[in-house]
Amino acid sequence: LEYIGSDNQVHQPVMIHRAPFGSFERFIGCLIEHFAGAFPTWLAPEQVRVLTISEKSEAWGREVLAMLKAAGVRATLDALGVALIGGHTLTSEVLSVGLSITGDGPEHEAVIRQSGARPGDTLWLTRPLGTGVLLAADMRGEARGAWVAAVQTSMLRTHAVGSRLALEAGTHAATDVTGFGLAGHLTNLLRPAGLSARIDRNAIPLLPGARELFLRGLRSTAHAPNRAAFHALVEGASELDEAWLYDPQTAGGLLLAVASAAGPKLAAAFLAAGEPPIACIGRIEASRDRPAVLSIVDSLAEPTATLRPA
Repeated sequence: LEYIGSDNQVHQPVMIHRAPFGSFERFIGCLIEHFAGAFPTWLAPEQVRVLTISEKSEAWGREVLAMLKAAGVRATLDALGVALIGGHTLTSEVLSVGLSITGDGPEHEAVIRQSGARPGDTLWLTRPLGTGVLLAADMRGEARGAWVAAVQTSMLRTHAVGSRLALEAGTHAATDVTGFGLAGHLTNLLRPAGLSARIDRNAIPLLPGARELFLRGLRSTAHAPNRAAFHALVEGASELDEAWLYDPQTAGGLLLAVASAAGPKLAAAFLAAGEPPIACIGRIEASRDRPAVLSIVDSLAEPTATLRPA
């Protein structure tokens, strides 16, 4: 912490308090501000995290955890058995690759692939859209605190429960919705199989504040590249539709292609497991002669014939 004194010089403040334990919250608040959340090891609430590479080493990981705790170290065991070490797209004059994957993959039956979607499948989205525009607004100081809290809560939720429920429901195909937005990831799921989809614009879930920001014209910097890449594959989209179609997601939801009859059961399973509600946003169709892959519509209901007296 520093301040400018009456002599126009930088000074470091000194706190003198006769009863630090009587104002514990203030004392901790000063420490948090001083370290900006990056606590030294002696103060960190989590000093060591034990990461197991696969289920085979989980038992040994728990033994190590017990030894650390016995020694007075504040340690935790990664409950998911997975750690994100890092990864992002870099623009550079020099080609560099920094991705490393180590460990045993799951059994064949435990993998849901992008391929496998079928005509008639319904599309279910497990998480609202809008992280791109909300994070952009936050960087510009234009996002309300409640909006930021909601998007952070959404991004911090893991897919551990959702992926298990999707597997148990016999999901035909799945993808996450991240940097390429809904349009990009959905077309990647559909095009290899020569399929198309209708998306119900009125069923798209949005994070708090996202719609307001979209209507104000705010967009993430990745929105324009996403639109340029996938615009030719979309038909019937309004300006507002394009906002959520091409909004890049950070830690976005799962997009699941599920047999029509299994969809409601899957939605009920999410609620029963304490997960947020999921949304049925579209239906997969057989390939068409038109180049468009995604059609944005007002409803998924099939038109009904009208009987008129002779």
